[in-house]
Amino acid sequence: MMRRLSIALTAILATVALGGCSKDPQAVAKDALEKGNQHAQSKKFPEAIIEYRRAVQSDPRLGEARLQLAYAYASTGDGMNALREYVRAADLMPENKEAQQRAGAFMLLGGQFADAQGLAERMLKRNPNDVEAHILLANALAGLKDLDGAVSTFEKAVELDPNRSSTYSELGSIHMVSGNKEAADAAFKKAIQIDPKNAGAHFSYSNFLWASGDLPGAEREMRAGLALEPKSVTGNRAMAMYYMVTNRPTDAEPHLKIVAEHMPGAEAKYFLAEYYLRLGRIDDARATLTPLLKNDATFVGASVRLARIEVVANKNADAHRLIEAVLAREPKNPDALITRGKLYLTENNTVNALSTLQTAVEANPRSIDAHLALAQTYVIRGANKEATTAFNDALKLNGKNMEARLGLARLQINTGSAADAVPLVLKIVEDNPQNLEARLLLLHGLMAVGDLPQATQQMNVLLQASPNSATIQTAAGMLAQMKQDTAGARAAYSRALEADPRSYQALAGLLTAEMQGKQFGNAKALIEKQLALTPNDPNVLLMSAQTYNALGDAFAMEKALKKTVEVDPQSLQAYAMLGKMYYQQGRLDLARRELETYVNRAPNSVPGNTMLGTILELQGRKDEAKVRYNKALQTDPRAAVAANNLAWIDANNNGNLDMALQLAQTAKSQLPNRHEVDDTLGYIYYKKGLSSMAIEAMKTSTTRQPDNPNYNYHLALAYHQSGNNAEAKKYLEKAVNSKSKFDRLEEAKKLLDSIKG
Repeated sequence: MMRRLSIALTAILATVALGGCSKDPQAVAKDALEKGNQHAQSKKFPEAIIEYRRAVQSDPRLGEARLQLAYAYASTGDGMNALREYVRAADLMPENKEAQQRAGAFMLLGGQFADAQGLAERMLKRNPNDVEAHILLANALAGLKDLDGAVSTFEKAVELDPNRSSTYSELGSIHMVSGNKEAADAAFKKAIQIDPKNAGAHFSYSNFLWASGDLPGAEREMRAGLALEPKSVTGNRAMAMYYMVTNRPTDAEPHLKIVAEHMPGAEAKYFLAEYYLRLGRIDDARATLTPLLKNDATFVGASVRLARIEVVANKNADAHRLIEAVLAREPKNPDALITRGKLYLTENNTVNALSTLQTAVEANPRSIDAHLALAQTYVIRGANKEATTAFNDALKLNGKNMEARLGLARLQINTGSAADAVPLVLKIVEDNPQNLEARLLLLHGLMAVGDLPQATQQMNVLLQASPNSATIQTAAGMLAQMKQDTAGARAAYSRALEADPRSYQALAGLLTAEMQGKQFGNAKALIEKQLALTPNDPNVLLMSAQTYNALGDAFAMEKALKKTVEVDPQSLQAYAMLGKMYYQQGRLDLARRELETYVNRAPNSVPGNTMLGTILELQGRKDEAKVRYNKALQTDPRAAVAANNLAWIDANNNGNLDMALQLAQTAKSQLPNRHEVDDTLGYIYYKKGLSSMAIEAMKTSTTRQPDNPNYNYHLALAYHQSGNNAEAKKYLEKAVNSKSKFDRLEEAKKLLDSIKG
């Protein structure tokens, strides 16, 4: 009985299935087309697309469904799919003029000029007097660079319909491209004369006037067009861009809002949010993007942009949350990964930034932004070889990319290869003579190679272009110092500080100039004025300590250094200066007792334990120093100074090299640009027998401190270990001949003699 029941159910299911298959596909297509049209009339285009696709799946030759599907795609901003469906509709309905015209228009937009030419010629075979076909052919020929053919075809269209205003506008555009301004001007004016109420004619003429440098005339014609069509997307976009180019950004807002409201897709809304962000209107930028989070089609794009806004607003936790939501949906989304990587960089977390941006490059190897962000991360970490590779990878994708070209040249200058950078930057300046950033970089390159006459020439161009720029005036001070012009340097640095009172480089330069000129009172007054403005700025505090040291004011120096490590526990230089001062003054015991009293009251103080560890290390009490460094790291596992110093002790006293390496890498992640950390890391690699990695790290140290005998000696050891005795000899000689104190002088001499022998 069970068997008969099973057979009966199978028969019933088969009957149902056969009944379902017997439904007329054309009837299904017609029903879906009608439903799609209803959705389209209500502007529910995503729903309309679903129905139109159902229609063409049931009847692939239903041209009307193809045409409506194309229109729906275009209404959502999906130009690629719109083009495909318009072309199919045109093929299926050769007599449908709308299908032919729209297919041709989208071919032009997609840069498919040869296809557009073929379509126009087929239209003209059917009707040699088709004005629209002539215009399509003319535009296609223009796209194919056949300007003479385009002009003659437009003239044919004018003959066929001399009262068609837009034909003259398009003819004017072709004349403009071919360089015949008089003919272009006449054609644009004729278009307006034929139809003064044609907004497009006014917009086209405005574009011509703008390109010709007649900005008032361009604005006049834009206003005339917008008076006729206030909601025109083309006109409002042009007006907004005009206001921004002419430095009237606030006037652009109403026009950008109209574009965002009426332009299909989300790109205009994204641009509006970016506009608000540039003006510092964070809340308006958020309000523009937040509604887009509710739409699956715009969730990712809106979330990534909102995350960037939250970074600017210093709300990193919110930015992480937004990016996490995107990556939960799309783990390999390149934009989200790039944004997360840059977010990590703002937090000085170069380890996570590096891994995230490496993933971004893997996800989209053709993303220039990903390669550039990765290159910048390598630069910050001091991985110059990898940074060079990343910049070059970006240039392989786009050899004209300005950020990549300038980034590579800047890296070369900063790493002692200015001779390689100068030709590269010269080419950039030749191609972009108005680019002041490139000129400034060229100036620094010329100064680095010692070409002061050429540097002076570039300096004069920069000063003429932007005399009130703090950056340019600072460079002028540096150039004056190279020329031994102390008065000129002082004047330039003073102008830089007037332009930007918080310019560290200008402040340091002016202090140096005052000291070189023996204007000690001026130097003291200058630094104390800056301290009054920014009493808790670690950079200013450190400069004040250096100034007081030069002035011989040990009390003020000590006070400044203690304040420095209080506000910036990661300041290696401040700890080193304090330790050296106590050592020179013979006050190590007193300093140690003071610090022990302090850490007894505040046992979890990172600066207190780190400073106490430094004093103990200077006294040779390595084990006690390690206890203090470990205590600092227990409180803050990213305490870079403690990690670096502890790693150094272990590396020099037969400690655990794996643990030392881990500590040095922690220090590197927090202090990626400190030569002390690079030297520690490189020395540990040397001790582990990893000579190539040691050389790479130590070369960064010697580049930043070329006269440091210890760094030169360590690099020589690594080269000797690798078998490259020529390079080892070069750096040993630098170490041996150094005028600075060098505890391992005898060892260096002995090794040098063995290599020479």
